Amino acid sequence: MTRRGYLGAACVVMLLASCRQEQGTVIARVGDAVLTLEEASQAIDSSRGPAANQLRAYVSSWVTTELLHQEAQKSGVENTEEFRRQVRDINRQLAVQDFLEQHVYPDLAVYSDSMLEGYFNAHAPEFFLREDMVKLNMIVLKNRERASSFAASVSQGTPWGASAQKYSQDSVSSPDVVFSRTEQVYSRRTLFPTELWKVASALAINEVSFPVKTAEGFAVMQLLAKMREGREAEFWIVRDEVYQRVRLERRRSRYEKYLDSLRKSYNIQVLLPPAAPADTLENSLNE
Repeated sequence: MTRRGYLGAACVVMLLASCRQEQGTVIARVGDAVLTLEEASQAIDSSRGPAANQLRAYVSSWVTTELLHQEAQKSGVENTEEFRRQVRDINRQLAVQDFLEQHVYPDLAVYSDSMLEGYFNAHAPEFFLREDMVKLNMIVLKNRERASSFAASVSQGTPWGASAQKYSQDSVSSPDVVFSRTEQVYSRRTLFPTELWKVASALAINEVSFPVKTAEGFAVMQLLAKMREGREAEFWIVRDEVYQRVRLERRRSRYEKYLDSLRKSYNIQVLLPPAAPADTLENSLNE
């Protein structure tokens, strides 16, 4: 390669390095538009599953959207007044929402259990079960024999907690413990596979089940309580629902108070005739 060729290659490498530095690591391109790894990573929630799978799905979605967006730009839809009006409306709504979250609502994020329970006690008749539920102790073990031994131990009088702790801490049995839960509430929708619900709902109070085969191992359950659809709920069952209602009511109250203070501090003019019927509004404006 000639000296000029080496210089040209060096310039290309430097240019690519500069693009990578300025834009990040490019992982997709449609025409002149690029998507960087850094941009994609910000749109991925790693708690929802493997990041690699989400990244591939996001890139695929980005490519599709970018193809359509570039065609939309060519058609001139972004140049219409209607489009610009919609963009202004969306921008205003997003700005308002971000402002409220940052400056009006932030101190309403934490609610103590005592405060939530106080609200629940004042509104208890409004909270009821929308489906049958069961309260269970449950452990899942990889080995059927060990699961049978655990069930027999509890059935013969060993407290569930003591037995579960022993199995979880013992160096021989602990590798077989897939998970262990105590005093958890389940519905038909949240207890799966369906065989678990069938077995659990047929148990008597404090009865221990036989090992039930699942994809994860062998589940052993102890029924602690049954709650029927339609009955008033206890606080610990509907705590999340209470939280959502309290949060919504407090945010609404804060919003209305803040909006009232703004009305008092701004000069507001509404230039419409009062209480005009809908079918005569246009005529009233023209008079």
